Amino acid sequence: MVPHFRKRFFAFLLLLFAFTNFFALSASARPVRNSTMPNPNTSGQKGKISNGASEKLINYKKDQTPTKMGVRLVENLLGRKDYMLYSKKWFHYAEACIAYSAYRFVGLTGNKELLAELDKHYNSRSGRSNRMFDKDKLISYRQHVDQSVIGILPLEIFMQTDDKKFLEMGLFLADRQWQEPREDGLTSETRWWIDDMYMVGMLQMQAYRATGEIKYADRAAIQIAAYLKKLQQPSGLFFHELESSFFWGRGNGWVASALTEVLKSLPQDHPKREEIMEGYLKMMVALLKYQSENGMWRQLIDYQYSWAESSCTAMFTYAMIAGVKHGWLQGDEYRLAVQKSWDALCAHLDKEANLREICAGTGQGSSIEYYLKRPRVLGDLHGQGPLLWCVCELLDTNSAIRAAKKTRQDKKGGNTMEIEIASTAFAEGGMIPPKYTCDGQDISPPLQWDAVPEGTKSIALISDDPDAPVGTWVHWVIFGLPAETRGLEENIPPDKTLPNGAKQGTNDFGRIGYGGPCPPSGTHRYFFKIYALDTELDLAAGVRKRELLKAMEGHIIGQGQLIGKYKRQ
Repeated sequence: MVPHFRKRFFAFLLLLFAFTNFFALSASARPVRNSTMPNPNTSGQKGKISNGASEKLINYKKDQTPTKMGVRLVENLLGRKDYMLYSKKWFHYAEACIAYSAYRFVGLTGNKELLAELDKHYNSRSGRSNRMFDKDKLISYRQHVDQSVIGILPLEIFMQTDDKKFLEMGLFLADRQWQEPREDGLTSETRWWIDDMYMVGMLQMQAYRATGEIKYADRAAIQIAAYLKKLQQPSGLFFHELESSFFWGRGNGWVASALTEVLKSLPQDHPKREEIMEGYLKMMVALLKYQSENGMWRQLIDYQYSWAESSCTAMFTYAMIAGVKHGWLQGDEYRLAVQKSWDALCAHLDKEANLREICAGTGQGSSIEYYLKRPRVLGDLHGQGPLLWCVCELLDTNSAIRAAKKTRQDKKGGNTMEIEIASTAFAEGGMIPPKYTCDGQDISPPLQWDAVPEGTKSIALISDDPDAPVGTWVHWVIFGLPAETRGLEENIPPDKTLPNGAKQGTNDFGRIGYGGPCPPSGTHRYFFKIYALDTELDLAAGVRKRELLKAMEGHIIGQGQLIGKYKRQ
């Protein structure tokens, strides 16, 4: 009986093992939406990619390097018999967007043959009597955002060639946009469609890049900040417009691209930068959640049954490439998202470098069927251009360095002075000791800084965490420090007014004074930013960061920052 019992017992174990493995394999094969996507609020815990990809951002497959892809896309553009025009006469914004990036590509690669072909294609393709850049060809005299943005092309050509006729042409459109501004300071072209954020923001930033005149950056920042405040939804995404409650892919793509273009060139100490960065980060967290398994984003972003759409995928990829390069987006999950979307976009190109699955031009719709039934156009420039933006951003290895060094010229035309700020508790980019966090005594760290500019009347300091899942989290606001102050001892008390007359504001914990790092997950960065001001601010203790930034506008004559990191054990 015992041997017989053993046989039956072992047979039972074998049967149990087989069933267990069967269900495990079935579960792993079952399609689960976004099952492999990492938690956007968790840095580096899931979805890690190789160290090689981390170093160069993308592991390129054969014939999918940025240079090869760029050549294919530019040659595709040059091979087109017709321009994309309005009313068979004026340049279409989609043509301007890809032509601008084609000129940027040849500038980055030094490809003189393609540059000559581009000049021939756009300047004298049909003889002098039909030059595309004659004003009656390029410019529609109807003032409208879709026509005004065309100015990005002549401005890019000016920056490549130094030919001032193109500068004049681009500035004509940029200045016309603000010829008769609204009472709130926004352009008269404002219509509260999300597409406008790119059409206005990109043109003004191109004018700023071409001239260095801060008024153009100010215009872009004011316009973008106003649209963010009015149109960004709690999810981080944007309805096509206020009366159309659908998260259309390319509409949101214009937003993501606009935020990226502004942040790439907006001076680091611009008073609107933090507000715009918060909107950008909130949007990127939302997009990460909705990327599909094959790397694409959808025609309706949050509707899993809508079709994968290429133009929005290229736009979101561009925004994330720039975010990872500039250090705005932390964590391997964003690198993985870029890898997947780049592979998907490359796979959507046919042999002639036409991108598949591009939504046709689309106005606002009142039903889900309207968006789902939009025509799909092979090789439409609405998608070709954004893919070339990705190529250029991958090739432009110096853009992050240029942006990091750039500071805002003040209203008087001078430059802000850089202030060196340090701490004896941690090095630049180093880990903050637990003593100064919620895991320890939660006291403020010691800080020291060097000389401030001549004319400094007071000093302010802000500490915040741009990696917080809810957007930038403010840890410390202090202002009214005497101009001769050269540091802060550790453990500044949480008093509204300090013995030296300085005042402390309210942090995002709802408390006066300092609140230490306390990240919910992953490694977060903590910025300690110092500002030298040419005035003493008339503010009461307890103000929030935004009120302080607004009061400092036009008064910053020096600035610096120290970055520390912290991860809870």
